[in-house]
Amino acid sequence: MHTASLTDKAVCIFGRRKQSLWQIKQSVKSLKSRDAFEENTRLILRILQLCITFVWSTYKK
Repeated sequence: MHTASLTDKAVCIFGRRKQSLWQIKQSVKSLKSRDAFEENTRLILRILQLCITFVWSTYKK
């Protein structure tokens, strides 16, 4: 029973967070398709920011 409720909670959280995951995935995709170092650096920082935001909003409750 306990495992099921945890799974339900996770599904609920990830359902709401799907947009963040999609943004992270898109950023990674454009990172791979570019060569410019400055652009990649900005994208890496953006990906980190999105990941931190995602984790924070998932675990702060």
